[in-house]
This record gives sequence, structure tokens and C-alpha cells, in this order.
Amino acid sequence: GEFNSGKSTFINALLGRKYLREGVVPTTNEITLLCYSASGSSGQQRDERHPDGQFIRYLPAPILKE
Repeated sequence: GEFNSGKSTFINALLGRKYLREGVVPTTNEITLLCYSASGSSGQQRDERHPDGQFIRYLPAPILKE
């Protein structure tokens, strides 16, 4: 989508927590694949960057289970 059109804000609202950066200026500069990770109740996230440029963020957000 267009720069600074609220995509990260919308995704954070769906996830129920601010996992992605938000701001008045564009803050997300790459496509991020969000995947579920059962990392306990601590709310920890884990990121992986693959050699092919793919960026994956693992989150303990229940909506990502399916």
C-alpha cells in the first residue's frame, strides 16, 4: 500500500498489541511476514532475516495461529 496509510496501525490493532512501529513518517521499509510463535506469556518476539531478503517476525499473538 501507499506510504504512511496506516497499515502498521491496523495490523497492531488486529494483533491487540503494538508489535510494528507506527509514526507520522513512514516507519516500515520492508515487507514483513508475521508468524505465530508460542513463546509464553512474556510477549517476546523473534526476528529472522533470510539471505533472499525475506524478513520474518515471530509473535505470540493468538490471531496468527491459523
